[in-house]
Amino acid sequence: MGIVMFFIATEKDIKRGKITDIYFERTLKILKKKGLNKAVSAEVRTKGLSAGWEWGIFAGLEECLELLKGLPINVRAVAEGTIFKPFEPVL
Repeated sequence: MGIVMFFIATEKDIKRGKITDIYFERTLKILKKKGLNKAVSAEVRTKGLSAGWEWGIFAGLEECLELLKGLPINVRAVAEGTIFKPFEPVL
């Protein structure tokens, strides 16, 4: 049997911004190159849900806030347990 590897993000990698969408890396590079120090925003939402589901229940806020603790950001989110539909921002 061969070696099985799991590529799992560590808390350290997430906090250092190593695990992110390429869009954010490119945006940061552009802002730095142009000498801009602007506030930016990001939204977390889903495009869709499992087949046949029209809504989901928001969960995981505590874990998300723990990962973001100590970073110079403001976080706004819906309450844990909030029902949401596709494309509705939750965080």
